[in-house]
Amino acid sequence: MPRKPKTADADIIVSDKKSYKCLCCGKEYDSPIGHFYKNSYGNWKANDNYTPICKECVTEMFEKYSRMYESDRTACIILCHILDIPFYNSLYDSIVQSSGTCTPGKMSRIVLNQRQFQMQTFSNTLTNGELNKNALDVRDEKEQKWSKAEIQAKDDVIAIVGYDPFEGHAENDRRYLFSDLIKYFEDGIEDDPYKLSQIIQVVINNHVLGMVRQWQTLFYDHRYSNTVLNDKVDFVKLAEAMGAVGIRVTKKEEIAAAFEEAKKNTKAPTVIEFIIDPEEMVYPMIKPGGTLEDMIMDC
Repeated sequence: MPRKPKTADADIIVSDKKSYKCLCCGKEYDSPIGHFYKNSYGNWKANDNYTPICKECVTEMFEKYSRMYESDRTACIILCHILDIPFYNSLYDSIVQSSGTCTPGKMSRIVLNQRQFQMQTFSNTLTNGELNKNALDVRDEKEQKWSKAEIQAKDDVIAIVGYDPFEGHAENDRRYLFSDLIKYFEDGIEDDPYKLSQIIQVVINNHVLGMVRQWQTLFYDHRYSNTVLNDKVDFVKLAEAMGAVGIRVTKKEEIAAAFEEAKKNTKAPTVIEFIIDPEEMVYPMIKPGGTLEDMIMDC
């Protein structure tokens, strides 16, 4: 008797159609484009190198971690770890500077499209010690990429002044300020009235050693030691004695007028003395023996 031809089981459906599933929310998509971020290294091969968490869930997780840690940077680091894409502080700062905020999506697009970041994962972030870098490390790393002339200007200014006069300024501002200020240390500036007139020296005068006295006020029960000067120095007269223009400011309402007067001075440097109440506090600050985690924003 001839055998009957085999027939497929009616309950079994064979399909070559591929779907992409989010491991977080469970949603499935026929195409990953527009729904998932792509990973350049290829750790998600079964997903055609698309990360297994959809963009909607990534956004929700970013917002959750941002609220939890009160830090977009921390949230971005966590999401880069989950998506297995590299995180670099300098890249994060660059994105924030150009667009106001940095999200995992923006980080992912740049990492995918820029050659120096391709074929990298979050393991590169760990092995490079990126997470251990503080703000100064990141700033110095950026400034090492300045031109030789810009680096020389910065080094010369700090060597002459004795400290970094632009501490806390944005990178682009620092680059400009160092390059501009060094011009005022050139030989022969005393014969250049215009350059001399552009120098405005501000003196904050509260007649005490402010930060140490502030510690003594807030943490040592007003026991003052070697911080109350009670000096009689008249900085306006001192400026005039040295050939500069002296201006004194005692009220907030006088600030704008003082700077306007200083800018009109085209023959000599200007010294503006600000008389400050010694009881005025400066914030933010860190308590004695504290860390950045103990930052005091107000009393």
